[in-house]
Amino acid sequence: MWHRDCNALARSEIRQNTLIHIPHGERIVQVRPMTINERMMYSTVRVEGRLASGEEIAGTGFLLSHTTQAGVKVRMLVSNPHVVRGVGRGTIHFHRPRSTSGHGQVIPTSSVPVEVDNFESQWVHHPDPEVDLCALPYDAIHAAVQASGQDVYATFFESQQVIPPDEALAKVDAAEEVQLIGYPEMVWDRVNSFPIFRRGTIASHPRVDFQGRPEILIDIASSYGCSGSPVVVLNRTTFKEHEAECWPVVLLGVLTSGFGRGPDGAAREDLVCREGKRSLAPGTIHLGAVVKARELLVIAEAVAAMDGKSGE
Repeated sequence: MWHRDCNALARSEIRQNTLIHIPHGERIVQVRPMTINERMMYSTVRVEGRLASGEEIAGTGFLLSHTTQAGVKVRMLVSNPHVVRGVGRGTIHFHRPRSTSGHGQVIPTSSVPVEVDNFESQWVHHPDPEVDLCALPYDAIHAAVQASGQDVYATFFESQQVIPPDEALAKVDAAEEVQLIGYPEMVWDRVNSFPIFRRGTIASHPRVDFQGRPEILIDIASSYGCSGSPVVVLNRTTFKEHEAECWPVVLLGVLTSGFGRGPDGAAREDLVCREGKRSLAPGTIHLGAVVKARELLVIAEAVAAMDGKSGE
């Protein structure tokens, strides 16, 4: 399983006009350097499953790498608990190793469906049950990929590069443009397995926890299948403590739900995404709730703790 950090070497590769080489089995595949958006595409995957009732569910997940305070490297797939709840065997649609034509056209490749048994039980949930985040440890993913006997290619969001240590340092403001990267129902690219980018704006104060929860609202067209999508702000200049650095990507957080208007006329945030597969209501509101990125660091610590217990 070939993988790269989402922002690692991004700027240097983009400045180069030469081709880069990525190992693929016993041969060398010649490809052009990836843009930052392409890296995020290869970090984002479609998650599918079937409930005991026979109902098919689907959502989005993305790969994140984080080094804990104890120096433990954690790699994991992030999504929402309601995406994996009740699923016995799940399928994660990874991407195939990249290749391009002589004119730089990316050669179409279908997804690499990787099945994972005991799906729901392998996900680590956020320590606070009110926070709608869960993570599948990389070891479980690697084992499933190995068992499938297929090659996949993936990149990782690197937490130290995309999650500011302090929200104020990100200098993100209300009404600022954001990108949502996910797999909306019936629209995702089955031929190439790439996610869809949707554009919107930050709708609530970015340094305030909306309704007292670690969430922020975005004004964007969200739909079923986008739960678990990464939401990012691009081309931001942020500063680490004692060190100025340009961060091409700021990870705002993870889409958890979309707002809609119910039959009684009241606005509900679980109408679009949170409670299983539903049709969009006529009164759908283009607002989504995003779990703030800082909570990803909390769940990464939980994954590291679980790995520590399993190794005892």
